[in-house]
Amino acid sequence: VYSFSQHCEICYSGDFCMKKIALITDGWGRYVTYTWIQGYRNYMAAHQSDMDLYIFQSFGNFSMDEKHNAGEYNIARLPDFSEFDGILLDLATVSQPDLIAEIIERAKLSNIPAISLLEQIPGLYHSGIDNYKAITRIVEHLIAEHGCRTLNFIGWPEFNSENQLRFKAYRDALLRHGMPFDEQRVIHHNYEIETGIQAFSTFKAKNLLPDAFVCVNDNTAVGVCLAAKEAGYSIPGDFLVTGFDNEDKASYYEPRITTVGFSKADIMENALLMLEKIWNGNAEETYIYAPFTYVFQESCGCVSQNPPDRGEYVIKRIVAAARQSDMQNWMMDLNRVLLDCAGYTELAGRMQNWLTKHGCGNIYLFMNPDIFMNENMDALPELPEDTYLIEGYPGEMALVYPPLEGTNHLHLNLKEILSLPQTETAGRQNIYQFCPLHFREREIGFLIITNCDYLLEHQFLFETLNALQTSMEALY
Repeated sequence: VYSFSQHCEICYSGDFCMKKIALITDGWGRYVTYTWIQGYRNYMAAHQSDMDLYIFQSFGNFSMDEKHNAGEYNIARLPDFSEFDGILLDLATVSQPDLIAEIIERAKLSNIPAISLLEQIPGLYHSGIDNYKAITRIVEHLIAEHGCRTLNFIGWPEFNSENQLRFKAYRDALLRHGMPFDEQRVIHHNYEIETGIQAFSTFKAKNLLPDAFVCVNDNTAVGVCLAAKEAGYSIPGDFLVTGFDNEDKASYYEPRITTVGFSKADIMENALLMLEKIWNGNAEETYIYAPFTYVFQESCGCVSQNPPDRGEYVIKRIVAAARQSDMQNWMMDLNRVLLDCAGYTELAGRMQNWLTKHGCGNIYLFMNPDIFMNENMDALPELPEDTYLIEGYPGEMALVYPPLEGTNHLHLNLKEILSLPQTETAGRQNIYQFCPLHFREREIGFLIITNCDYLLEHQFLFETLNALQTSMEALY
């Protein structure tokens, strides 16, 4: 039971304090889920609520190096949830089930309101969509409107709860219509186009090509369409395909892919609304659903209603290509600026100057004190193995940047670290991006970037952090 008195709006000093919301989120490959940021900004603009968002961002499902991924995921262990007023968990793409269980358990033990985004997790509040209802209608449509009698399911990892609900809806719909459920017609893998390609090849090799493919997202649906075309089949001529998410690739592909559309920004806004209801003691439900829409298109034999103009997509791609070129030029410039630094403090100072040019606020660089102290030594000693933490962070971290007046690289605990950015950005709603710094699985610290919306919106964060980490490792 959450007690509002645990986290009041008045600091002990008497000053007004913003509520602190922790968001644990993993990237989609090299990309952040910028729609979470859009939802937060939309809600703040509409409600002027006193909430700061602290994002603990990993890119842990991108590399083939599992030790690197472990170093990324370690940032999820940094926050002490009891220091926050609310917790938001976006764990849908986290690839380590044990870590997911660990994060959920810590959230439950914190006695702080915790809301799972997208996924339904027992014991937590939930903001998402009704996945079961959404897939049920899709399968019913394929059976009732198009006469499909064999349907194959291509899903995400089996431990993902969204995937579980969508799979259950698929299986239940088959049984309601007296159609046998065949495990051989089900493949669970990951979220990428390659999953659809491989699944199609597997079904074809087993002589199990169906009347329709029910894909758990648009990526896998595109993969099925690509593999089918390569093998000489046509869609919807030989079989039907459906996706989920209504990303650009669904409506701009040929054929246009039947899908389910929803807004993650709406899901974030609903989560923040639910937090305020919990704090005010008037939360009537433990879940809140955002609306979704069915988009029936050519891939299932339907005619698209009000399809988007493919010319607009071409324009978007041209603009995106220009931004990608800009990013590559900027990264070359950033690498040049960082690689000839003589120390970590200088490195962070140059990073701050570069980020300021690109619309970001202040940065704060924290390092493992035992590693940072070696910067000023003439001969690097042999550091014991336990200096490098693989799980978690030291109780206190060295503030490398910015240098604070009258101090010599403060050692701060998490509570002090959380309050530090607020002293410079009080009076507005802020986003603090916490990013892990590590040598493969070994933590060396983390970077906080304030209000870096531009980097996030245009997907420059991964490359920026990679440039910083490469320079730190070279310096070390």
